[in-house]
Amino acid sequence: MQPKLRFKAIDAISGLGLTHVIVAAIPLGDWNTAERARRKCLETLLPVLEREYSVDRLVLERRDKAQDARDIRFIDALRSRRFIDSIRVDLVAGAADARLWLPDQLLGSYGDWRAGEHQYDGFLASVRTIVISAG
Repeated sequence: MQPKLRFKAIDAISGLGLTHVIVAAIPLGDWNTAERARRKCLETLLPVLEREYSVDRLVLERRDKAQDARDIRFIDALRSRRFIDSIRVDLVAGAADARLWLPDQLLGSYGDWRAGEHQYDGFLASVRTIVISAG
């Protein structure tokens, strides 16, 4: 997305008055794989959403069948290990749920910020950010 358009999108998202949480695995190069980083982010995010924000449903963007199956197994394992209790996680095609556009923009602005661009500082100051490391 062009910077001017992204700024407008972030401004619109900011106006919604929603609570935003980012869990970032940083630096990504320190993780064995992007899938491991994703699992650790989900392991951190799901209990926070469920226990601290009383979220009962999370929608994740569907990926390919093998990745989706791994996500479901991992979420089931979190539930069996009591990391999470009742939060429901649905996998949905990106084009089927416009709400999936919001985290894409949020994470894009966070990535821009990490790259040294500070036009989103005001917005990101209101976003809860949890950084996890591979170490």
